[in-house]
Amino acid sequence: MEDDAPRAMPRGGRPVHVWVCDIPEARGTHPGVLLGWQQDGGDRWLGRVMMAAEGREGWVTMTLWVDARNLRNLDAPPVTDAVGL
Repeated sequence: MEDDAPRAMPRGGRPVHVWVCDIPEARGTHPGVLLGWQQDGGDRWLGRVMMAAEGREGWVTMTLWVDARNLRNLDAPPVTDAVGL
């Protein structure tokens, strides 16, 4: 039986601040909050992320699944195109 339930959160189950980098929905680097993990049925991990990005009519919030390759620990040096830097 395949289990598609979200996996346990890192760091004791609390949300974690991350950089969301260059996703189709929001190019560039944006601060976000990692809410959970899920495997896509293969070897790929997806993080459930809440983030804000500038839209056509101002700032919007999004909650979406993001490939783990597009997430960076907030402690890592920020990318120069990060929002607000």
